[in-house]
Amino acid sequence: MYREMKKTISRIALGLVLLAMVYWLISSSISDRHSEAQKEKVETEKHLQSEKSVADMVAKHNAVTDWKQNLNKNGEFFWDSVYTIEIEEALIRSDGQPILFFCGVNDIVRKEDKYLVYFSNLFDFLIPADIHFVLDCTPDQVKEIMLNRADLFEKYAVIARISEVKKATLKLANYAEIDKVVLEPSNVFIAEGRCLELRFVGNYELPKDFLKGKPE
Repeated sequence: MYREMKKTISRIALGLVLLAMVYWLISSSISDRHSEAQKEKVETEKHLQSEKSVADMVAKHNAVTDWKQNLNKNGEFFWDSVYTIEIEEALIRSDGQPILFFCGVNDIVRKEDKYLVYFSNLFDFLIPADIHFVLDCTPDQVKEIMLNRADLFEKYAVIARISEVKKATLKLANYAEIDKVVLEPSNVFIAEGRCLELRFVGNYELPKDFLKGKPE
């Protein structure tokens, strides 16, 4: 009888352990789902805040958001035949309107009594050219950039009035197969102007509505 009682107690103990494990697994799963839901909620709120901030900037400065479409021929990008005059027509508006673009920050330079910020359109495959923006920025704008150090994939939404576009004549190219660094014609454009306003938007993605014009 003692053995039977011992077996019963062992079965009960094992059952309790199994129940505890099942409870822990269910609780852990619920907690993970709750944590993921919280993260998604935070990301959604950040996205909405960025979208509103960008829309407010565009409305405030009456900025052009669909300028990339002017670099599009017959619905296809012309990667090998973009000219400086075409970049100028897209970026420098005859009506004086500024443009909106999303870029990372490469460098900040203090030159005499002003600050020049170098923006790069890295990973922006909607632009059929390698455009680098060099903008005259205010001390407050530079301070905001310094407070929001962006990583490789994070960006700023920038409203700028472009005054000049130049093309780099040559660039260095490294060809591993021939183990040489050579000079070749460049497809890099430098757009200079003044930054009117900027906002750190992190990993925010540009809504498709912006490509068609200003958001509702």
